[in-house]
Amino acid sequence: MVNVIENEIVSKESQLNNKVNDKNQIELSNREVYEDEDGIDKDEHFYPYFNDKDIENKPYIIINNKVYNLGEFTKKHPGGKEVLTTNFGKDCTYAFTQLHSAKTKKWVSALFVGYYDKT
Repeated sequence: MVNVIENEIVSKESQLNNKVNDKNQIELSNREVYEDEDGIDKDEHFYPYFNDKDIENKPYIIINNKVYNLGEFTKKHPGGKEVLTTNFGKDCTYAFTQLHSAKTKKWVSALFVGYYDKT
């Protein structure tokens, strides 16, 4: 009798897990995913929005209203870390677009953490 009840419980748990997995798959497939100008698929509902208070005192910069975390990269920056650290929390769109190649612009998208909200 105990084995029958245990089997029923395992069966119900399995059915419930399948329903949860199916629901998650549907939610994932319904998300609005698009390719932005950096050539990277971004899910606009998944990435957070940052404001000035969120990024102060953090190794973040803003490029084209997108926030990038330069934490680990700062030490490796070919132009030196000081040029980055003095610009943390600032909009660096103009300088970045003037000084960097298309290849670098694609590469930096790996550091993307969210969108900048000016309000």
